[in-house]
Amino acid sequence: MQSNENADSVYLAVDLGASSGRVIAGLLREGKLELNVIHRFENSPVRVHQSLQWDVLGLWKEIQQGLRMASAEHPHIESVGVDTWGVDYVLVDGSDQVTWVARCYRDQRIQGMTERAFEIVTRE
Repeated sequence: MQSNENADSVYLAVDLGASSGRVIAGLLREGKLELNVIHRFENSPVRVHQSLQWDVLGLWKEIQQGLRMASAEHPHIESVGVDTWGVDYVLVDGSDQVTWVARCYRDQRIQGMTERAFEIVTRE
């Protein structure tokens, strides 16, 4: 991608998908939204004992790399938004410290959970 020093504002998106991640720059050029992938990286869960977990530290490293690349190319970054998995989570304590691992939605712990949920709340 070529340098865009004429653009006033760039908006970054970090997209973490089930198998890959990317940092994307969005800018308005002549009234049209232009999206450019700045950095793409692998996102593979890792098996630890009997659980499938997200490599949170590896993802953080890749996100930081993408942000560095974006800031080198675009001097006027207005914001950064992050889009992640819709069903996974990390537990934090009152000091915002991670208290447990980030398990992948493909982990065996969720097998049968949909059926159990529908025993409590109907599908309708």
